[in-house]
Amino acid sequence: MLSFDVKGKAQRARTSNARTAVTVKGTPVKRSDLKAGMNCSIIYQGSGTEASNVTC
Repeated sequence: MLSFDVKGKAQRARTSNARTAVTVKGTPVKRSDLKAGMNCSIIYQGSGTEASNVTC
């Protein structure tokens, strides 16, 4: 589960190994490679939904 703020509101998004594309510096990585404090863009439908893309 990813936790982050959007315009001061707490948001959460789930990730899936199969359905969520995760990249760091343009390289595909596993979701376990995401660490707290990373600056990422997240594509998701709303708080509590599954992210389709995480780019850091």
